[in-house]
Amino acid sequence: MSARKNSSAELRGAPDMLLTRLLNAPRELVFKVWTDAEQLRQWWGPKGFTNPVCEVSPRSGGAIRIHMRAPDGTIYPMTGTFQEVVVPERVVFKSAALDAHGEPLFEILHTVTFAAEGQKTRLTVRAHVLKTTAAAAPHLDGAEQGWSQSLDRLDGHLNRMPESGPESGRLTQHGTFVVERAFSFAPAVVFAAWADPVAKARWFVGPGAWRLSARDLDFRVGGHEYVSGQWPGGTSAFNGTYHDIIPDERIVYAYDMRLNGKHISVSLATVEFKGKGSGTLLIITEQGVFLDGYDDAGSREKGTRTLLDQLEVVLRREAGAT
Repeated sequence: MSARKNSSAELRGAPDMLLTRLLNAPRELVFKVWTDAEQLRQWWGPKGFTNPVCEVSPRSGGAIRIHMRAPDGTIYPMTGTFQEVVVPERVVFKSAALDAHGEPLFEILHTVTFAAEGQKTRLTVRAHVLKTTAAAAPHLDGAEQGWSQSLDRLDGHLNRMPESGPESGRLTQHGTFVVERAFSFAPAVVFAAWADPVAKARWFVGPGAWRLSARDLDFRVGGHEYVSGQWPGGTSAFNGTYHDIIPDERIVYAYDMRLNGKHISVSLATVEFKGKGSGTLLIITEQGVFLDGYDDAGSREKGTRTLLDQLEVVLRREAGAT
């Protein structure tokens, strides 16, 4: 993210981008989500982007390292340095986008200010391009739009947080995805990994530093499943109800998700187990509604694929395969 290119002369001089937003959250909270890596990674970048690497040290001279992943999988690395950090008023930092060889394409000085307006915050982002190269033009041309989308994501992220004000926007977004995965195990074996509470607990877990808080599975039509956990950046809770079960063939369930205590989505999922030779073709179809500005950015589908990776590992381990 950086400023819009107008001409090579302008790029080296006056500020070429100015954006402001009135955010429905107190200044201290807005400042936090700009300077805490776990919060920053959840909204930084244009719509649909994720941040598999997000490291910041918010102090004068502190380093910034972010890898933005586009929806097509392309990684856009950036580095930077904090020039000034005044809690909770102002953040000044330099950033550079890197090319395929790790060389800077351009360098930009950003000044971000946080002004309290009652229980809301007036956010202002100013950008000056300090250095640029000929190869930087495509990045700079669309950067103001990228920043605008990123601030949209910031607004949605704040609206999902319990600390935000009571007047958060009531918006909904709908999404559907289908994931297919072939397993070299019979449908009865794969189905059992979903139906048996002990077996499911081995693979139905959060990623990385996520730690289980509570788990309960009552696998029957009308039965419920509850899984909650926490990681350094907050808490999550899955609460589902089973609506249709055909052994070794189909599971249909509805569930909702909460992040940091805030209701973010309601989904209907169908899991099909189809025999394929001596193995199983598993098909998951999920339809979801995301609530009050929550920007899923493809993370639900990605999380589902990660869970199936974990299921594969468990099935192979229990079968004694390598």
